[in-house]
Amino acid sequence: MKTLHQRGGETEKLEAILEYNKAKAHIDLADQIKAYSHCLRRGTKWYRKLAVEIFLGSTIVNTHLVFKQVTQENISIIEFRKKICLSLLRLSETTETTEDEANTPETAHVLQEQSSRLRCMLSRYES
Repeated sequence: MKTLHQRGGETEKLEAILEYNKAKAHIDLADQIKAYSHCLRRGTKWYRKLAVEIFLGSTIVNTHLVFKQVTQENISIIEFRKKICLSLLRLSETTETTEDEANTPETAHVLQEQSSRLRCMLSRYES
């Protein structure tokens, strides 16, 4: 039991209740952040909503919080989503290779001849 000092006076609460309330506050905060920028539609099937909520909801919120802690940059979650989308779009543009880049000596594939040729095991037993 812990004694809490509140406006009405002192009250005693179990430590388990205090820990639960503290953890619940973080979940409520994550839900509040997700609510600012949700993209779920009313006509979408429930399982698609669930997949979108798991990926774009919880994952983006957690990544956003880690990003803010690491970079010390105060950025809104909507701007953070925009940055992620732009970086993914740029990534797909930079992965394209031209024909000249693909045929460099480092990336060229050459077939090597082998001295003997093995047959398929099934064809040995069938004949």
